[in-house]
Amino acid sequence: MPYFYITGGDPILHPDFWRLLSLIKEHEIPFTILGNPFHLTDEVCRLLKSYGCQKYQLSLDGMRETHDWFRKPGSFDCTLEKIGCIKRAGIRSVIMTTVSGTNIKEIPFDAKQIEETVLQQILQAGLYAPSAGGRQGVILAVCQDKEINERLGKIKRANSNPRMATPTSYVSKEQPSIADDPKLVNAFYDAPTVITMFAPKNFLFASEDCAVTAENMMLAADSLGVGSCYIGQGWTAFADTYGQEILHKWGIRTDYYAVMQLLLGYPKPDGKHPTAKPRKNDRILRF
Repeated sequence: MPYFYITGGDPILHPDFWRLLSLIKEHEIPFTILGNPFHLTDEVCRLLKSYGCQKYQLSLDGMRETHDWFRKPGSFDCTLEKIGCIKRAGIRSVIMTTVSGTNIKEIPFDAKQIEETVLQQILQAGLYAPSAGGRQGVILAVCQDKEINERLGKIKRANSNPRMATPTSYVSKEQPSIADDPKLVNAFYDAPTVITMFAPKNFLFASEDCAVTAENMMLAADSLGVGSCYIGQGWTAFADTYGQEILHKWGIRTDYYAVMQLLLGYPKPDGKHPTAKPRKNDRILRF
């Protein structure tokens, strides 16, 4: 079955654009648009959907200042806004990043995938983590599918909006999380390997078991030169129809839930190993 990719510039501005879509719809050909956000509205997106548009690709080439330098002032905020229009119309939004010397420092992980032998050592560390009662109830779902990880990361990010930080209540100003920085569009930070830890829904120490498992894997990863980051509230990545389809595809038991994710990837070539902050005083009480 044929599949079309329509690109620009902004193909919407072509005088024959809508006539072309009519012909595509007449022949029942699905298509993707590679465009820009500037002329998208809810009405335009609904119309695109009615003609058979399945995906709309936008570009984000760094954080606000960097992206707007690449494109034009206001482009970053406009792109984030129009992702909402695309989603509301039932079209899948796709983000492309052109990596260059200008924006490489704004990409958290190297795109290189972890070697399988290294990954197995990290997973073994997780399997040997202590667990309440020695139950070994944590399930590790390892995903290295870039498309799935990106989509689940965006779902998780979208579901974090109700819990965004405030000026007086936040996670960190030095290391902003998805709760702190609305400019972060992928809760998985483009990590090439994402491990979701599942545990029994009704087990009292499910979250504690997952936390210990994650810590074991993070220590092992660091010793092997692999960067890591754990993300809480893992269930939010699966809180829509696509997420539920992935759970079914992975064969996750219905009496288990996603507790957290562990992101793994090699640090950027020019990245520095994080150094420990000075320890705060008066955190140990002796009686």
